[in-house]
Order: sequence, then structure tokens, then C-alpha cells
Amino acid sequence: MRVLTIISGLFMLLAGVWCFANPGASFLSLAFVLGIVMMVAGLIGAVNYFTEKNRNAESGWVIAESILTFILGCIVLLNQIVVDAMVLIFFGMWLLYSGSLRIVAAFQLRKLKEKAWHWTLVFGILASVIGLYAFINPITFGLSVILLVGAFFIIQGANVLVVGINMPHKKKYFVENKK
Repeated sequence: MRVLTIISGLFMLLAGVWCFANPGASFLSLAFVLGIVMMVAGLIGAVNYFTEKNRNAESGWVIAESILTFILGCIVLLNQIVVDAMVLIFFGMWLLYSGSLRIVAAFQLRKLKEKAWHWTLVFGILASVIGLYAFINPITFGLSVILLVGAFFIIQGANVLVVGINMPHKKKYFVENKK
């Protein structure tokens, strides 16, 4: 499941890069791809949670974020966001929520003396600050909505990648039959 989480993060990063490659497009023209990426990421997170036998400190936060990402992906696919200013508030809320969950998870990982807890904290703070700013000030720097959504997807993709990279490795042991 670690690999699927990393792939999910890469899909989000690629969706962000795709937004940067199409800066003149409207949000509605890109909404289908972004909604699908969000739904796939949410499903991968949920599958990861339910197949994980030894749940770690981060897993409760991962399922909460996965459910939110899936629901928000459905909203994007159903074209419920039609005003450009609302798009930034919507994705700003998503980043703020995900970043907050990462910060809490980072402190739980620190209590467990995990080596890379600080990366989770750094990306959580980054996502929270950018999400809060976008949520409070939706007309950020006069940039196009698509460029800002692309930045949100890149940050969220980096967040998911950090979670995937820090997941424990599952080793498969093979028993040789001796005759």
C-alpha cells in the first residue's frame, strides 16, 4: 500500500504540473481531471487504511483526509464550484485541513521516535499556511485560479508523498520447502 500512496502523491503532483501547463484554461475545463485525481487519492488512502494490519499513529489522520479528499473530488466532478473565488476557498480549505492533520500526525510520530517526523511537520505547516492564506484572501496576488489550484495540488501531492515515503516497509518472507 506504500507504493499506492506514493503513486497517489505523484498523481497529485502531476495534476498540479498539468495546471501550470494550462494556465489560460478555466477551472471548469480542468475540473474533470482534478476531481478524478482527488477521488483516486481518497480511494487509495481508504484502501490503505483498511488493508493495513498494524495501524500506525498516522493512520487515523490518513483515513480522515482520504474521506475528505474523496468527497471533495465528488463535489469537483459534479461541477458544484462555479465561481472562481469559491474555487480558491474550496481548495484552500482542503489544504488547511490536510496540513492541520499532518501537523498533529507529526507530533504523534515524534512521540513514537520516528526518524522523519520533521518532514511531516514541515509539509503540514506549509500546507496549513498556504491553505489559510488562500482561505482568507482568495484573490491571491492576482494570479490565475488554475495556477493557484496547480500550486495547491503540488503541495498536497508533496504531503501525500511524505506520508507514503514514511510508511513502514512490508517485507515478504518466503519459506523454502526442504525435502
